[in-house]
Amino acid sequence: MAVVNIPPNNQIYNLGIIHSQLHVYDTGNPPGGVTTYDLSIPNVNYWPNIQTQQGHTQTFSPQGNAVYIQNHGPSTLQCLFLPQGNPLDPEEAGLTPVQGLRSAAEIMGAAAGAMASPGRAPARATRATVERARAFIESLELDDTITPHTLSRAPRIRDEEKAAYVNDGSLVAFLPGVSEQHKRDVLNSCLLAQLAANKKYDREKAPREWYTFYHTVMENCAWVVRAFAFEEFKASGATFDVHEAVIKVLAAIATGNDLAIIKETLDALKALSNDDHRVVLFDTSSTHQNKGTFQVSSAAETDGVVSLKLGAFHFTADTNVTRLLWFRFASSSTSFYKGAQTVTLNEEVYAKIRQSVVDKLGDKAQKFVADLDI
Repeated sequence: MAVVNIPPNNQIYNLGIIHSQLHVYDTGNPPGGVTTYDLSIPNVNYWPNIQTQQGHTQTFSPQGNAVYIQNHGPSTLQCLFLPQGNPLDPEEAGLTPVQGLRSAAEIMGAAAGAMASPGRAPARATRATVERARAFIESLELDDTITPHTLSRAPRIRDEEKAAYVNDGSLVAFLPGVSEQHKRDVLNSCLLAQLAANKKYDREKAPREWYTFYHTVMENCAWVVRAFAFEEFKASGATFDVHEAVIKVLAAIATGNDLAIIKETLDALKALSNDDHRVVLFDTSSTHQNKGTFQVSSAAETDGVVSLKLGAFHFTADTNVTRLLWFRFASSSTSFYKGAQTVTLNEEVYAKIRQSVVDKLGDKAQKFVADLDI
């Protein structure tokens, strides 16, 4: 049973225990635009109202847990979780509808006794989950290219204060109240994901493959994160500025405080000269000639739980790009893709793999992270 067709009938299906990655593909049949579905994986997370489009695939890691899916339509979804096989309907695959539960959330509650929801860490991790994460981190190869933009001093990280950083090809802003330890956790895990993805794929030439592996690393670093579903950014005019597009994309998921500190971060970077080491670090890490891949995010901490409003972007233009975030693109000759989601760090798991991340990075957290003045 390699592929199972899930019809758009609002019925909840139990796919059983899955050890491999699960790929959910939107067939676009019948057509109708954006398809919405719920996915529940006890002990991992519950994702309500996931949106996808024809031809798009989203990837999840069940980690040996049961998987429940509910397709709200309009198109049929295909769930792929074994190397090969022929498409089957749920009944042909031997699956039976789950009766008596009104939603995927209730399924997860019944199966696991607890549900991870936005703003709250997932259920307690097992020893096996932690050991798998440690082994995965140990197995990573990191990009260790030494270039003129690598830095010589460690970034300043202070407890509870608002802060902003260039983190390789990413900007990360912190709202007041995030502890020093959690700032380090966010910066280290995001850097690890980038450097591991850089080693495996060219972030400019193969952005989707790069983001797939970036997602895998983040997931193994205890982030509750969905696979990235990119959509093309549609500008309203003949041209658009990158920093304005970033704010518009993040406004869909961010609060007023999030947007305010992201704007502060952008302004702080803009105020620097072209040869400032922080400008050079971000631009050379995120952009090469007419292509680029970068992230902009804001982090907050509430009752000890860290969440990240993450904007992910990649683009191809018809001209070489300089000072990326303030570059003005021609809408007709630029393909600019965006994805945004809120992700949460499972502190219980990360506390047990924190040292593995630090050890794997070595001195790279000093070389590829720089603080901004905000």
